[in-house]
Amino acid sequence: YVVVYAHFFLKMSSYLLTAAKSVQTMLWMKDICLYWATLGSLLVLFPLCQLRTLHQISFAGAVSVFTIGVVIMILLGQAYATWDQRGDIVIEAGPQGTGYEGFMSGFSAMTSLVFAYGGQGMYLETMSEMR
Repeated sequence: YVVVYAHFFLKMSSYLLTAAKSVQTMLWMKDICLYWATLGSLLVLFPLCQLRTLHQISFAGAVSVFTIGVVIMILLGQAYATWDQRGDIVIEAGPQGTGYEGFMSGFSAMTSLVFAYGGQGMYLETMSEMR
């Protein structure tokens, strides 16, 4: 059991770090440190973590599908509204430079990749034990 709970702890910390970095990216015009972005992420995520049954999560999944549909409709509406302006904008794209950004950046990218595909099979078994 130690390996399973250690894996879950590391996975949840990776998700929380990703959520905090996403908050920083969303609020790029403000200078928010990672500590406060993590706290803000916790305030949003903590109530959602209280869903304990598959029945409750099915409602959260339905809300998620609905919001994705709304975003797609907004994007399609925006694309349709600006369709006649498509020739006015000139975008010059070139190759982007890549290079060594440091150990922590590479390690963070590697752990995100590993944790993204690592624990899909354990969620349903763990949720079936939560009563």
